[in-house]
Amino acid sequence: MLARFPSACASLSMSSEFDDWGDDVEAVSERRRWLRRALWLAGATVGYNAVEAGVALFAGLRASSIALVAFGLDSVIEMGAAAVVFRRVRLETLGAGPERIRGIEARVERVVGITLLTLATYVGPVGVGARYKARARREPTRHRACGGVTAHHAAPRARQAEGST
Repeated sequence: MLARFPSACASLSMSSEFDDWGDDVEAVSERRRWLRRALWLAGATVGYNAVEAGVALFAGLRASSIALVAFGLDSVIEMGAAAVVFRRVRLETLGAGPERIRGIEARVERVVGITLLTLATYVGPVGVGARYKARARREPTRHRACGGVTAHHAAPRARQAEGST
């Protein structure tokens, strides 16, 4: 019974294998238990990524941090992907066929790929532009993704120390 189950877990597309299990009630209930767990994890991932995206985007926009904004946008992309995984597992629990599930997976791959490329087109030019502006002013680029509060509070003290010498 369980010898068949791990091979079914290798891919979430288990609908065709499920039909072959026949009257093995224990294997069927085990599969349903794993699908419920997958639904719970996908839902929790959507929620976590929504909070993560909100916090990162708010902090990134407030601190003018390209890295934090990009992290927030990446979290939005991950949230979308997790939502699609949730939908896909839900459809499987409702008995969707393998062809429909494969179609959903193909669309997900395209959408996530396009959104990641879109994110790269934002991060690249904005990062290069920030570096160019800092060089034009002959200032070091401020990296505020980590320790932004420390850099923000340390800069006035450093200027005071320079003025007193």
